Amino acid sequence: MAKQAPGARGLLAEKRQAIIRAAQEVFLREGFSRASVDAIAATAGVSKRTIYNHYASKEELFLTVIEEAVAPVITQFTQLANEHLGTITDLESDLPAFCRDWVRLTVLFPGHAALLRLVIAESTHFPWLAEAWRGAGPGPSHRALASHLSRIASQGLLRIPDPGEAARHLTALVTHPPQSRSFFGTLPVADADIDQLVASAVRAFLRIYRPGCTAPAPASSASL
Repeated sequence: MAKQAPGARGLLAEKRQAIIRAAQEVFLREGFSRASVDAIAATAGVSKRTIYNHYASKEELFLTVIEEAVAPVITQFTQLANEHLGTITDLESDLPAFCRDWVRLTVLFPGHAALLRLVIAESTHFPWLAEAWRGAGPGPSHRALASHLSRIASQGLLRIPDPGEAARHLTALVTHPPQSRSFFGTLPVADADIDQLVASAVRAFLRIYRPGCTAPAPASSASL
């Protein structure tokens, strides 16, 4: 098989990115079920055949849109976790600082919030979208958070029988209130309100998992 010249590979990569950008724009505007490959092709400035040369179906294209949109968010989440939780000097200040940045990155960031709203809206008819979202975003971020919590517990700063469950608890406490307040990113939330919501979430988490507090309930196999 003949090798592609570097210039040709670069052109293909540019065309692929143009398709992904156009697909995200059309999916967010029209929804998954109403979006057409014809509209995506017109927005990207390519032929419908070109899209099908890259992607076997609209479903595969949407999965790629999710992966491409979520990947940089997961990278930034991991960097934030490493920055704030990698070396703990004061858990009661380091943990809220991480959680504030976490909320702004994943809950209130417009592009990420808009894609999540689309997945929620379409998952009634296409349940696989929810699974794709969990696999691309919450899954990796949950594992990264659980790893940090486990290490912090090994330092004696937290008492965590099950790091995975603790990560689910912290996620629920930190992300759900601002999601509700912002109506999943459609309404602005003032910085002071974010600070208050995060402070309340961290206090509740530390009441459960700080050494000397009431023991956490036995771990359950059910996901929150």
